[in-house]
Amino acid sequence: SEKLFVLTFDDGPWEHTEAIMDELSRKGVPGTFFIIGSIFENFPGYTEKYEGLVRRMMREGHVVANHGMDNDEFTLDDVAACHRRIK
Repeated sequence: SEKLFVLTFDDGPWEHTEAIMDELSRKGVPGTFFIIGSIFENFPGYTEKYEGLVRRMMREGHVVANHGMDNDEFTLDDVAACHRRIK
């Protein structure tokens, strides 16, 4: 059977993401980038600074995934609350 190794990058993009992407490109290796949705709303200038980088991720064949709107933990203590947050 085929062995598979997946590189994932969490909570970005940040200042080192472009260098990481450059190295992945040189090696011909795709990555998966998990992005927190609220950072585009909560950090002034973030969208202008990193939108092009997220578009590059998609253009180069990386997986761009939603980490969620924040970095809060989900627990099974209140399943209904988890469902509301996901929606």
